[in-house]
Amino acid sequence: MLARNLSDRKRLKKFMNKVDKDENGFIGGKEFGKLLAKIKKKDHDDSWELTVKIAGVTWAAALRSEGFGDAHLDSNELSFKSLRNWIFPGPALDNSIRNWGR
Repeated sequence: MLARNLSDRKRLKKFMNKVDKDENGFIGGKEFGKLLAKIKKKDHDDSWELTVKIAGVTWAAALRSEGFGDAHLDSNELSFKSLRNWIFPGPALDNSIRNWGR
């Protein structure tokens, strides 16, 4: 859902600006939950429901990709670059979103 709905730099930046209320360039657990809710609201795939559990498990997976453990999930934050790299893993292409912010 994230990769499908955040398919280009402009869309990712738009959603990040909406949820990063403290404007620190990082996203915390609560902001990540808001990001998922905003994207799900615009997503037309009704085959699944966004629950607190799904949001929490997804946040934990994103944090683990940066080497964070499961302790203090709500107090950890990811940079936009880290989040982007988790959503779009793999080698960067010149014209891809993976180069955004470099």
